[in-house]
Amino acid sequence: MTRFLSDERPTHFISMMTLMALLIVSTSGCSTRIGDFSVISTGSPQYAKMANAPVNQGIEGSDGRVWFLFLPLAGSPTLEDAVDDCMDRGKGDYIERARFYRKRWTILLFSGDSYVVKGDVGNSKAGNTGSAPAQ
Repeated sequence: MTRFLSDERPTHFISMMTLMALLIVSTSGCSTRIGDFSVISTGSPQYAKMANAPVNQGIEGSDGRVWFLFLPLAGSPTLEDAVDDCMDRGKGDYIERARFYRKRWTILLFSGDSYVVKGDVGNSKAGNTGSAPAQ
């Protein structure tokens, strides 16, 4: 019975709660919507074939870097690399209904910064899936 009445347990509980509160306070993150585009590409899609091109919906690509204290552990993220990553994942050469986001997060001594692109990736060079033109 004296074991449960010990003063050690409340002190341990308070120190654990304090540690958890400090961890929550030192952790943060945010996401900002940069913009929307009807169609975007970093290459040269065949515009005449876009109407009948196969489209993969809901593809996401990103480019980012991690920081330790104030030292970047990679190169600066770019929108171009995020768009290229999205098109590579969707196996296409343009993105329809593209939405751009910038995301940042911090956990204790580490932080991250990235660009994210979400959209429907089409491939205008995959061949015409529509009807053949009349001759």
